[in-house]
Amino acid sequence: MNASEYMVHWRKKKIWNNLKLHYHQSRFRKCAELAVGKRIVDVGCALGHSTEWLRKMKPGAKWHGLDFDKAAVRDARKLFPNLRFSYSPTIIDFANFFEKGFDSVVCSEVIEHVEDDAEFVHHLKRVARRRVVLTTPVKYVNDPGHLRLYSEADLRGLCAPERCEITRDKMFYYVLIHIAETDA
Repeated sequence: MNASEYMVHWRKKKIWNNLKLHYHQSRFRKCAELAVGKRIVDVGCALGHSTEWLRKMKPGAKWHGLDFDKAAVRDARKLFPNLRFSYSPTIIDFANFFEKGFDSVVCSEVIEHVEDDAEFVHHLKRVARRRVVLTTPVKYVNDPGHLRLYSEADLRGLCAPERCEITRDKMFYYVLIHIAETDA
Protein backbone atom coordinates (compact mmCIF):
# COMPACT_ATOMS: atom_id res chain seq x y z
CA MET A 1 0.00 0.00 0.00
CA ASN A 2 1.58 3.27 -1.07
CA ALA A 3 1.28 6.58 0.79
CA SER A 4 -1.65 7.83 -1.29
CA GLU A 5 -3.59 4.60 -0.77
CA TYR A 6 -2.88 4.75 2.95
CA MET A 7 -4.13 8.34 3.13
CA VAL A 8 -7.52 7.13 1.82
CA HIS A 9 -7.70 4.92 4.94
CA TRP A 10 -6.43 7.77 7.15
CA ARG A 11 -9.10 10.16 5.90
CA LYS A 12 -11.95 7.63 5.86
CA LYS A 13 -11.28 6.60 9.49
CA LYS A 14 -10.38 10.17 10.57
CA ILE A 15 -7.31 8.74 12.28
CA TRP A 16 -6.20 12.20 13.45
CA ASN A 17 -8.96 12.06 16.09
CA ASN A 18 -7.18 9.10 17.70
CA LEU A 19 -4.05 11.19 18.21
CA LYS A 20 -5.76 12.91 21.15
CA LEU A 21 -5.85 9.64 23.07
CA HIS A 22 -3.62 9.37 26.14
CA TYR A 23 -1.27 6.73 24.74
CA HIS A 24 -0.67 8.69 21.54
CA GLN A 25 -0.06 11.85 23.54
CA SER A 26 2.41 9.90 25.68
CA ARG A 27 4.20 8.74 22.51
CA PHE A 28 4.40 12.30 21.14
CA ARG A 29 5.67 13.60 24.50
CA LYS A 30 8.42 10.96 24.55
CA CYS A 31 9.40 11.73 20.93
CA ALA A 32 9.57 15.46 21.69
CA GLU A 33 11.71 14.80 24.79
CA LEU A 34 14.11 12.58 22.86
CA ALA A 35 14.50 14.92 19.90
CA VAL A 36 17.48 17.25 20.28
CA GLY A 37 18.37 20.53 18.65
CA LYS A 38 16.34 23.27 17.07
CA ARG A 39 15.62 21.87 13.59
CA ILE A 40 13.48 18.73 13.72
CA VAL A 41 11.57 16.90 10.99
CA ASP A 42 8.52 14.69 11.52
CA VAL A 43 8.75 12.04 8.78
CA GLY A 44 5.42 10.54 7.74
CA CYS A 45 3.37 13.42 9.13
CA ALA A 46 0.21 12.71 7.07
CA LEU A 47 -2.08 15.75 7.47
CA GLY A 48 0.25 17.43 9.95
CA HIS A 49 -1.58 16.68 13.19
CA SER A 50 1.41 14.82 14.64
CA THR A 51 3.76 17.67 13.74
CA GLU A 52 1.47 20.14 15.48
CA TRP A 53 1.31 18.00 18.64
CA LEU A 54 5.09 17.66 18.65
CA ARG A 55 5.51 21.42 18.19
CA LYS A 56 3.27 22.06 21.20
CA MET A 57 5.38 19.67 23.29
CA LYS A 58 8.72 21.14 22.16
CA PRO A 59 7.81 24.72 21.23
CA GLY A 60 11.38 26.06 21.02
CA ALA A 61 12.19 23.91 17.99
CA LYS A 62 11.52 24.63 14.33
CA TRP A 63 9.35 21.70 13.26
CA HIS A 64 9.09 20.53 9.67
CA GLY A 65 6.68 17.84 8.46
CA LEU A 66 7.36 15.44 5.60
CA ASP A 67 4.93 13.12 3.89
CA PHE A 68 5.00 10.94 0.81
CA ASP A 69 1.48 11.90 -0.32
CA LYS A 70 1.20 15.19 -2.20
CA ALA A 71 -2.47 15.79 -1.25
CA ALA A 72 -1.71 15.18 2.44
CA VAL A 73 1.03 17.81 2.39
CA ARG A 74 -1.25 20.27 0.60
CA ASP A 75 -3.89 19.76 3.29
CA ALA A 76 -1.34 19.94 6.13
CA ARG A 77 -0.23 23.35 4.86
CA LYS A 78 -3.84 24.55 5.00
CA LEU A 79 -4.57 23.05 8.42
CA PHE A 80 -1.33 24.22 10.06
CA PRO A 81 -0.04 27.29 8.17
CA ASN A 82 2.40 28.10 10.99
CA LEU A 83 4.40 24.94 10.20
CA ARG A 84 6.51 23.97 7.22
CA PHE A 85 5.60 20.83 5.27
CA SER A 86 7.32 19.10 2.37
CA TYR A 87 6.28 16.44 -0.08
CA SER A 88 8.78 13.92 -1.35
CA PRO A 89 7.99 10.89 -3.48
CA THR A 90 10.62 8.85 -1.59
CA ILE A 91 12.82 9.13 1.48
CA ILE A 92 15.83 8.93 -0.85
CA ASP A 93 14.81 12.12 -2.66
CA PHE A 94 14.24 13.86 0.66
CA ALA A 95 17.61 12.70 2.04
CA ASN A 96 19.40 13.83 -1.12
CA PHE A 97 17.97 17.32 -0.70
CA PHE A 98 18.15 17.60 3.12
CA GLU A 99 21.25 15.54 3.94
CA LYS A 100 22.30 16.47 7.50
CA GLY A 101 19.69 19.22 7.32
CA PHE A 102 18.00 18.50 10.66
CA ASP A 103 19.30 18.04 14.18
CA SER A 104 16.75 15.29 14.80
CA VAL A 105 14.39 13.13 12.81
CA VAL A 106 11.19 11.87 14.42
CA CYS A 107 9.58 8.98 12.57
CA SER A 108 6.65 7.74 14.60
CA GLU A 109 4.44 4.85 13.52
CA VAL A 110 5.83 4.79 9.98
CA ILE A 111 8.56 2.15 9.78
CA GLU A 112 6.04 -0.72 9.97
CA HIS A 113 4.50 0.57 6.70
CA VAL A 114 7.78 0.63 4.75
CA GLU A 115 8.72 -2.18 2.42
CA ASP A 116 12.52 -1.76 2.62
CA ASP A 117 12.90 -0.72 6.24
CA ALA A 118 16.71 -0.98 6.34
CA GLU A 119 17.08 1.41 3.40
CA PHE A 120 14.48 3.73 4.95
CA VAL A 121 16.38 3.92 8.26
CA HIS A 122 19.65 4.46 6.39
CA HIS A 123 18.18 7.56 4.74
CA LEU A 124 16.64 8.83 7.99
CA LYS A 125 20.17 8.74 9.44
CA ARG A 126 21.45 10.69 6.43
CA VAL A 127 18.98 13.50 7.18
CA ALA A 128 19.78 13.72 10.91
CA ARG A 129 22.86 15.46 12.27
CA ARG A 130 22.43 14.17 15.81
CA ARG A 131 19.50 11.86 16.46
CA VAL A 132 16.78 9.68 14.96
CA VAL A 133 13.74 8.79 17.07
CA LEU A 134 11.55 5.93 15.83
CA THR A 135 8.42 4.43 17.30
CA THR A 136 6.55 1.34 16.22
CA PRO A 137 3.78 -0.79 17.75
CA VAL A 138 4.82 -3.91 19.62
CA LYS A 139 1.55 -5.71 19.09
CA TYR A 140 -0.86 -6.21 16.25
CA VAL A 141 -2.81 -3.10 15.31
CA ASN A 142 -5.76 -3.43 12.94
CA ASP A 143 -4.26 -1.29 10.23
CA PRO A 144 -4.24 -2.26 6.55
CA GLY A 145 -0.88 -0.61 5.92
CA HIS A 146 1.22 -2.50 8.48
CA LEU A 147 3.68 -4.90 6.88
CA ARG A 148 5.32 -6.28 10.04
CA LEU A 149 5.78 -6.22 13.79
CA TYR A 150 9.24 -5.68 15.23
CA SER A 151 11.05 -7.45 18.01
CA GLU A 152 13.70 -5.62 19.99
CA ALA A 153 16.36 -7.60 18.10
CA ASP A 154 14.85 -6.51 14.76
CA LEU A 155 15.01 -2.87 15.82
CA ARG A 156 18.59 -3.17 17.06
CA GLY A 157 19.52 -4.67 13.69
CA LEU A 158 18.07 -1.65 11.91
CA CYS A 159 20.00 0.75 14.13
CA ALA A 160 23.48 -0.71 13.75
CA PRO A 161 26.19 0.47 13.93
CA GLU A 162 25.08 3.58 15.88
CA ARG A 163 24.28 3.46 19.55
CA CYS A 164 20.69 2.44 20.01
CA GLU A 165 18.49 2.75 23.07
CA ILE A 166 15.13 1.01 23.14
CA THR A 167 12.42 1.84 25.61
CA ARG A 168 9.24 -0.16 25.67
CA ASP A 169 6.02 1.09 27.12
CA LYS A 170 2.74 -0.82 27.20
CA MET A 171 1.84 0.11 23.64
CA PHE A 172 4.91 1.18 21.64
CA TYR A 173 8.63 0.80 21.28
CA TYR A 174 10.61 3.99 21.36
CA VAL A 175 13.85 3.65 19.51
CA LEU A 176 16.50 6.28 19.96
CA ILE A 177 19.40 6.21 17.53
CA HIS A 178 22.35 8.42 18.39
CA ILE A 179 24.06 9.51 15.20
CA ALA A 180 27.01 11.03 17.05
CA GLU A 181 28.64 9.88 20.28
CA THR A 182 28.04 13.27 21.85
CA ASP A 183 25.25 15.77 21.43
CA ALA A 184 27.47 18.62 20.31
